[in-house]
Amino acid sequence: MQLGEAREHLADGGDVEQAAELVDTAHSSTKEALVELRELARGIHPPALDSGLTVALETLAARSALPVNVDVDPAVEADGRLAPALESIAYFSVAELVTNAAKHARATGVYVLVEPLGDTSGSVRIRVRDDGRGGATVVSPDGSGLRSGLAGLAERVRSATARSTCPALSAGLR
Repeated sequence: MQLGEAREHLADGGDVEQAAELVDTAHSSTKEALVELRELARGIHPPALDSGLTVALETLAARSALPVNVDVDPAVEADGRLAPALESIAYFSVAELVTNAAKHARATGVYVLVEPLGDTSGSVRIRVRDDGRGGATVVSPDGSGLRSGLAGLAERVRSATARSTCPALSAGLR
């Protein structure tokens, strides 16, 4: 709504500084809304997971802006579904990493591998690789909200690990 007000204000020949203030307010409100949505999404089980992680990741790949090759080892779901917390954090992590590859890496393709850790904990290892320019690093947040995507992802995985009944969750999602 604030962006609409700024547009109307400028269209009517209004003051550019006032319009800039409206845009700044809209920007701040949008950032706050995104934080709230991310927090909400952490607790939501995406409908895509109703049929399991493999189907969810294949659906995610089909909808991606980049070609995504998904390779889920059949042993991952051979004994049934993964723990819901593990499925959710795995799905959201892959979704964010694929988005980052499309948005920042100038990649032309992404490869996702999901495999069991090799122990009996039911944990998985997820590897997401792209053919982009490289240089992705985890940077500690500085309060600006910039360059914090991978650090935020790592924090969400740690957070899920602390609440999960799967003790190897953090190791499985590195």
